[in-house]
Amino acid sequence: MKRRLWIGLLTSLLVGVLMADLASAQPLGGNLTINDSESSNVSVYVATKTMVDVNPAAFNWTADPGGVGDNNTETNEFYAIQIENIGSHNITHVWFNATYPSQSPFGVGSTANTDSGNYVVLSAPTQNSSLISNQTAFAISLHETYRFINRVEYNNTRALVYVTDPEGSLPPDNNRWWYGRFRNASTEYFWMVNVTDGSCEDNAFYIGDAPHTKTKTGSVDFRNCVGTLADGPPVGPGVTDCSVGTFTNNSVVNGGPSATKYGYAEVNISGEHYCVVIANCSRMFFTHWNKDFPFNLCNSPYSEYAWNSTVDGPLTPGDSFVMGIKVRVPYGIYEGTSNKGYITAIVNDV
Repeated sequence: MKRRLWIGLLTSLLVGVLMADLASAQPLGGNLTINDSESSNVSVYVATKTMVDVNPAAFNWTADPGGVGDNNTETNEFYAIQIENIGSHNITHVWFNATYPSQSPFGVGSTANTDSGNYVVLSAPTQNSSLISNQTAFAISLHETYRFINRVEYNNTRALVYVTDPEGSLPPDNNRWWYGRFRNASTEYFWMVNVTDGSCEDNAFYIGDAPHTKTKTGSVDFRNCVGTLADGPPVGPGVTDCSVGTFTNNSVVNGGPSATKYGYAEVNISGEHYCVVIANCSRMFFTHWNKDFPFNLCNSPYSEYAWNSTVDGPLTPGDSFVMGIKVRVPYGIYEGTSNKGYITAIVNDV
């Protein structure tokens, strides 16, 4: 079952249907003489329903280019979302989807291609009452755990004259390399995919370890990458600051639509773990809280459920948990209100 929010740089939600408990009728006190009484049996069968409610229903942030929108810049100072089981059945898993732009929003000259859902990051879930009720403690405890739901990136539309591809071409040869950036607020990590054979789903994937920022160029020479994707940045003097690995082709995995070709890899980007998926050599996903196919092919900690009964126990009817929410707005987004986006909570009871 899905529950959808709108994000206003926003998150619209389905209105949960609440069940009213029957209250036992109690006789009023008094001095009346009772000569007789009789009771009627009352029984109710509650239908099996898997339902979820997510609140608040909408968010609206203001943020600078390369900035982070948090409770200080959210209209109502919201800093978290609450996911509640309003059905009658135990929930096994909760995960999220986020909307994203269908084409690159950069270099357009308007907000036409933007989608606010692509900026959203969520923290690790918690039921700790002392954290939830104390914004300062909440922020300190969970600030390192924020990850994108399923951020989408596209290849660069302009050649970058300061980037060298793995074969030594400066700028990169765009007939042999598809390249772009993972944009994480004020930091950007360049990446490249080999497309020499006309496909991407099982080819080499390179990503820089040092971020490109407003003041630093970052990792831009991909000729001698020695780090591995899952291990993250290598440490030591003279170590080349980029990592390389190979996408795993999902064509032999059941569940993938035949018209769509995916390749996936587990990637550590400066301590943030993501399931990176390339789709039809046209878009790159950096996912963490989305467990839809093919993102579910990656393991924890790269791809995680927001709630997992194997770890957390079942989310029982009437119970809830909380996740922190922010937006990370990259550099180069056109001024004004970005298009409305959505995040959707999905649950199952497997």
